[in-house]
Amino acid sequence: MKRQILYLLSTVVLVAAQPALNSAGTARAQQFLVVETAEGREVLLADEVESITVERDSVFYDHLLPAAIAADPATQIFGQVLQLTGLADSLTAFVDDTYPEMTDKERIRWFYSFNVSNYMEIPIVRRRSFTAFVEPDSVFAAHGIRSLKDLEAYARRIYDEAFPEDKGISDPADRRHPLNRFVAYHLLPFGSTYDELTPNPIMFYRRLADVADWYQTLLPCGSLKFSRPRGEEEGIYLNRRGIASDPDPYGLKVRGARIIPSKSGEWTQTASNGAYYYIDDLLAYDLTTQRETLNERWRISALSLSPDFMTHGIRALAPLDGTLNFDYDRVFISSYLDNYIVADSSYVGVLLPRKYYWNYETDISFQAIEHPEQGRCDLTLALPALPEGDYELRFGTTMYARSPRVRFSLDGVLLADSVDFQNINDKQLEERIGWKDYTTDSAEVYVRREMRSRGWMRGPKERALCTIGAGAQYDEPTSANSWPMSSIARNARSVVGRFHSDGRRAKQLRIESIPYTNEEMEQRGVVNGSYLGGSYYSEPIKLDYIELCPVWIADNEEIPED
Repeated sequence: MKRQILYLLSTVVLVAAQPALNSAGTARAQQFLVVETAEGREVLLADEVESITVERDSVFYDHLLPAAIAADPATQIFGQVLQLTGLADSLTAFVDDTYPEMTDKERIRWFYSFNVSNYMEIPIVRRRSFTAFVEPDSVFAAHGIRSLKDLEAYARRIYDEAFPEDKGISDPADRRHPLNRFVAYHLLPFGSTYDELTPNPIMFYRRLADVADWYQTLLPCGSLKFSRPRGEEEGIYLNRRGIASDPDPYGLKVRGARIIPSKSGEWTQTASNGAYYYIDDLLAYDLTTQRETLNERWRISALSLSPDFMTHGIRALAPLDGTLNFDYDRVFISSYLDNYIVADSSYVGVLLPRKYYWNYETDISFQAIEHPEQGRCDLTLALPALPEGDYELRFGTTMYARSPRVRFSLDGVLLADSVDFQNINDKQLEERIGWKDYTTDSAEVYVRREMRSRGWMRGPKERALCTIGAGAQYDEPTSANSWPMSSIARNARSVVGRFHSDGRRAKQLRIESIPYTNEEMEQRGVVNGSYLGGSYYSEPIKLDYIELCPVWIADNEEIPED
């Protein structure tokens, strides 16, 4: 007898159904549903389920993020200011009711367009969730803040100086009010567990750099940095600068605010639509944060560029021991991705993070679904907001024989046209970008200079491409068991161009692919059927990471970048 299932949502929303498809695009023998509730995860055979009814009770609403913070005895001041500013209303969504249902035929059609792995998954529902970083009342008290009046006085000192044009605004619900800015800078538009706030540490040489990532907050002009150092100061920090216990190469060390556990030892305080974390110091987007802490190179993982990737737990699918939970990748409906504007004819595929794969953390692939053999794509993504200053934009990807040329524009201004990402063979690639294998420090100076003159840089030195287990995260790049991305020609970074940030808003990066014709491929010596096949098609654009580097660092010859 088939089951009729009723779920009362109390703490966690119905998150996914996983109809696995094989390489022929047909359903595997056993389709199943995965449902997460407060009691845990339940796996159900699809053939045994006739219907699922989801009802929401009052307990569910009582545990939405604003209510959970307000009910916590340790976070009374933050809970009150969250309500006073009206930002609590922005944290009550939990599912997108406009998200379409998909038929098996539609899923198979998407599967055929996404030919990266044997199995894939398209989320059944589009979840909405949020993350808050909250000073407990005890931390406020240590800074002389014991009431909303005290907090407003503090916020005015910080934000009237940083945004003098907005002095005198009296309504806390106004997004320019100091209290509103203070709270908004504590909020992220996606849900995340503790370990998902940064890339997986196993992938990095942590003696060279702290594992880090950057995210746009609900403060439109403000982004947050998350760092995960090793050593005596192990932990996750907000707006930290340095390497482990030491300053960075430019002599700067900023501790930042550290995430701390609750009295019961829990790092993550869960809610129905997200989570919140305690931090041990005040967090603010003040002038010092803008001019000093965040005035460094940002290397932003492709996963963190959309809240939907983070909310749906892509990063969590590659656990800290380097193993994989599943043997399939993810595909998202392009029109249901925040921070991405993708042509209607395109899809977005996410290659799950893999310890052994030739990329920084993952590949986000963009390709036309109607005519995938043409490889055309046109997408625009919102970059995290930057402090005021001049920056250099770099694009990180893995180059393949069928990678397309790419055109880049920022806020409608052309930065670079026809950037060539094709890698037919290493010799041709090396001749085009000036690549040479590392030999000596003196020779490396020449190689770096030659690559820069052609618009390229080596890949990240601290990212490990390793062949054995978790111990590699503490090895130096000379380890016999691993290689840095900087040693692989096809992982070179493209220097796209330079721009100015006014420090008040995020910018829009447009990326357009320009596929090679059969004739162009033949001119490059590719004439066999494995590449042409009668109707040449290109690989999709594969976004791995974006770099936003202050010009003063990019042009610093005394302290060259890795």
